[in-house]
Amino acid sequence: MHTTIVQLTDCHLFDDESKNLYGINTERSYQAVLQLVHQEQSHIDLVIGTGDIAHDGSRQAYQRFVSGVERIHAAVSWLPGNHDSIHVMKTCSDRSLLAEKAIDLNNWRLLLLDSRVENEVGGRLAEDELQFLEHELSTTDAEHVIISMHHHPTSVNSRWLDPHMVENGERFFAIVDRFSSVRVVLFGHIHQQFECMRNAIRLMAAPSTCCQFVSQLKESPIDDKLPGYRWLRLSNNGELDSGISRITDVQFKPDLSRGQSAASEG
Repeated sequence: MHTTIVQLTDCHLFDDESKNLYGINTERSYQAVLQLVHQEQSHIDLVIGTGDIAHDGSRQAYQRFVSGVERIHAAVSWLPGNHDSIHVMKTCSDRSLLAEKAIDLNNWRLLLLDSRVENEVGGRLAEDELQFLEHELSTTDAEHVIISMHHHPTSVNSRWLDPHMVENGERFFAIVDRFSSVRVVLFGHIHQQFECMRNAIRLMAAPSTCCQFVSQLKESPIDDKLPGYRWLRLSNNGELDSGISRITDVQFKPDLSRGQSAASEG
């Protein structure tokens, strides 16, 4: 038996559907990625939004995100990013699994952590989040665990993105390293495809559904790659397959001349 997860991240939706981010209309690019998901994935068990769902923390943005993913006919979950308003998200979390921090998926368990620091671009896992993580890993009956958060908990070899990673990532890994059940750490924030191994754990990020970031800070930190999503297929025996898919419509290429402020905004 396989379980399929679709990761959508860094949608940066606005209250006003006509607003752009670095020359990309985030509502239209989000809808284009959803259409690609519809075309490519015949069955989806869970859609997870890994933060920065909204750019402005508006109720309208969250409602459009939820109404969009509901058309996929899968369970939906999300966690907040540095641009999100957790208070507004909670008022929109009366559907499906939106309010859950631990989700069982056959022989897997998904744990969702909040890495936000109020009014900061970078992240940190608060003490209650670390206690929740340790408790869940100690008590779960699932043989395999995915942990998800918005910020990257380890370096992605970027001199402009790494200052905005999880500040206390070493404490996170001190807990995780004690449990062989942890197979994947899934995150957003970096607006790009990323994957590496840390011991036996796969660390993975996905492209944004709007603008993409380059790894190394150049004249403009905005990449010309197109929006996309990540899919994951989980087997009950612990095997995992994953990949990235991107839309092909060049209308969603960014205006690179507008990318000068991205490094400070995150």
